[in-house]
Amino acid sequence: MIKKPPIRRRVPPSDRGVLHSIKEIAAYMGFGPKTITRYYKQLGLPLAKTPTGLWITTKTLLDEWLLGLSLEQRSAA
Repeated sequence: MIKKPPIRRRVPPSDRGVLHSIKEIAAYMGFGPKTITRYYKQLGLPLAKTPTGLWITTKTLLDEWLLGLSLEQRSAA
């Protein structure tokens, strides 16, 4: 049986760096959805909730947050 490739949503060029759900954010960061929500609550992961209830963020914000977290851990050692 041939496996179909996943359907990819067409994203406008201006939105390419925006992640539109906890699942997308988790996949980008390599964590599970529960870890993402825990990091948001406990560590200040930069997420925003839309009026429709979706969680959104940008890849740039996540990358900067991870870099800042890494630098904090290095300076504490």
